[in-house]
Amino acid sequence: MTATRAEVIEAFRRQAAFCRDLHQAVLTAAIIDAARAEIVAGGPLADYVENFGEDPWKEALALRVAGALHYLVITDHAPTLAPYYSDGPRVPEQVKLQPIISALAASEETIFRHFISKPPQTNEIKRAAALLPGFSMIAQQTGLPMDLYELGASGGLLLAFDQYHIDYGLVSWGSGNVVLKSSWRGEPPDFSAPIKVGQRYGCDRAPVDLSDLDQLNMMHSYIWPEQKARHRLFDAAVEKRLAAGIVVDKSDALEWAAKKLRTLTPGRANVFFHSAFEMYLDTDRRRDLDDMFETAGAAATKETPLAKLGFEPVEVGESLRFEVSVQTWPGDGAKTIAAAHAHGEWVEPLAI
Repeated sequence: MTATRAEVIEAFRRQAAFCRDLHQAVLTAAIIDAARAEIVAGGPLADYVENFGEDPWKEALALRVAGALHYLVITDHAPTLAPYYSDGPRVPEQVKLQPIISALAASEETIFRHFISKPPQTNEIKRAAALLPGFSMIAQQTGLPMDLYELGASGGLLLAFDQYHIDYGLVSWGSGNVVLKSSWRGEPPDFSAPIKVGQRYGCDRAPVDLSDLDQLNMMHSYIWPEQKARHRLFDAAVEKRLAAGIVVDKSDALEWAAKKLRTLTPGRANVFFHSAFEMYLDTDRRRDLDDMFETAGAAATKETPLAKLGFEPVEVGESLRFEVSVQTWPGDGAKTIAAAHAHGEWVEPLAI
């Protein structure tokens, strides 16, 4: 089942509002609004999004299109659009943007179809600030060093979370020259349990080679152009990640997880984690993933514990709220422990 044209247009409207109202990403919102108008007008872009998946909102179709346009700017293939991405950036009127987008869609079909065919890969490094409470809880509950397994790891930047300095204002954690600034909303957290990381594993259907300039440009294209600090932080984290030598396997996440779950390491907390990953799974695959962990969890012991940590969105009205959930085996079920900004700008603990 595929989305209708009306559902696609509505997804673009919602995404523009999400960018504008919650993130102050006014240029990105304007780009998405103009792309929506081009789809309504039946231009080339309308053909590219035809027969998209069943939920263009949850599958971030509008951000895929915005990423394609930003990529064309970064790689000097959109000189008519580029001025709006610099010096501010400034927000153009839709009447000026739409014909530019229409012309680019007509001349750059390969790029648009490529971006539309795959989920955005932001490698949003500040999501480590949202995931840290979960890692800390697992360390406190198990008292063991942890092996990390990331599903949908993209370039693997979050696999090096323990090498960053996370500054919440009220409290900070870790050390290093890559500083992630977030805001903690609530009583100061207890991060006293030591977090020691052993092995780091990751998988992705399309892992990013961070040593390749074109793939780096693609990663930057998914980071909203008006948020310059996010671009600088990404570059700093890439340097740290390349130095760590982390490898991300090219694999389907469910197949990869099934293999890894059969070889858990004794004496370690075996922590599988993901962020903005499950949102791209259909209902059947999400159920299969849950069943896989429940089966593996039933065999887990205190000497070989298993944990699943996620940072995923839930729908709240017309918007999305990202929540941090943790489940450990042996344990007493899944817990939602925090809500957080989608890009880790703030973290708010929830009553358990």
